[in-house]
Amino acid sequence: MSTTSGGAGISGGPKIPTVTNDPVPTADVDAAAPATAATAPVEATTAAAVPVDKYGVPLVKTDAGPQAVDTGMTPADRELGEKAFVVNGVALPFNAATTNKLNAQVKDTPEFKASVGALQKYQYNPTPANLNNFASKFTALMDANPNANVMELLFLVFRASIEDMNKDKEYYLYKLQDYNKMAQSLSDYLQYLTGVSQDLAAQSVNNSKANEIGIDYDTKSFDLTCLKSDGSVFSADTGTKHTTRSGLDNELKKVESDQTTVSNERELASNAFQSFDQKSNQLYNLLASVVKVMNDMRTSTVRNMM
Repeated sequence: MSTTSGGAGISGGPKIPTVTNDPVPTADVDAAAPATAATAPVEATTAAAVPVDKYGVPLVKTDAGPQAVDTGMTPADRELGEKAFVVNGVALPFNAATTNKLNAQVKDTPEFKASVGALQKYQYNPTPANLNNFASKFTALMDANPNANVMELLFLVFRASIEDMNKDKEYYLYKLQDYNKMAQSLSDYLQYLTGVSQDLAAQSVNNSKANEIGIDYDTKSFDLTCLKSDGSVFSADTGTKHTTRSGLDNELKKVESDQTTVSNERELASNAFQSFDQKSNQLYNLLASVVKVMNDMRTSTVRNMM
C-alpha cells in the first residue's frame, strides 16, 4: 500500500480506503450484440476525440510537463538534500515545479519563522526538549499548509535555518580561491625576477665591478587586498627599470615578503573554511537525525490509520 507525503503527516490524515479481494462480478456478453456506448471500442472513441494524420499520429500536441525536477537547484540545495534526506532513504525533496512556489508561499508566515527558530535553537542545543519543541512548531506549519509535501516543507525549513552558515562557508571558499590566484601571480613574477637575476649573475662573472653592473627588467605592482570584478589579480606593468644587484635583490625580497603575507592569509581562510565545513557536516548529521525522527513519526501515523 502506498502513502502520500501531504501536510497531515504527523498530526493526522485522510482515512485510507479498505481494499478487498472480492471477485469482480462478470456477465456473459453476446458476441453478436450491437455495440453500446459502454462496450464501444476505445480506439473509436479516441479517434473521434483526437484527430490523427494519415499515419495515425495524433495531431493534437500535449504538454509532457517538467522534464527536470532539479532545475534551479543550487549545490548547497543538493548537498542538504543528499546529506539530510537521501541518507535516510528519503527521496531528494527539491522539485523545480513546486519547491520555489512553496517557499514563496510559506517563507513569511509566522508558522514557518517559528519552525526555523525552533530548529536553530535545537541546532545550538540538541536536547530532546528542543527537538520536541521543533516537532510541535513544524506540526503547526504542516497544519497551516495541509496540501504541502511534508518533506519538501521540512527541506525549506532546513535550508532557511542554515542559510547564514552556508553564506559564511561560501565567503571563505571565495577568499581561499582569491588568495590562490594572488599566490600564483606572485609566483610567476618571482620566477621572472629569478631569471633576470641569473642573467645579471652571468654578466658579472670575473668582473671586479660586479656590484656596479646594471640590468633592465620589467616591473610589476600588485594590489593584494582583493581581486578585480572579473576575478583576476590587480596588477600593473609599471615600466622598465634599470637596476644593479642591490636593487634587484631588494625587489626579490619584496615579492617574497608579499608571498609570505598571501600565504598567511590563505592559511587563515583555509582554516576558517575547514572549520565551517566541519561544522556543516556536523549540522547535516544533526538534520539527518531530525529527518529520521520525523519520517518515523509519519510512518507510525500511517500504521495507526490502517
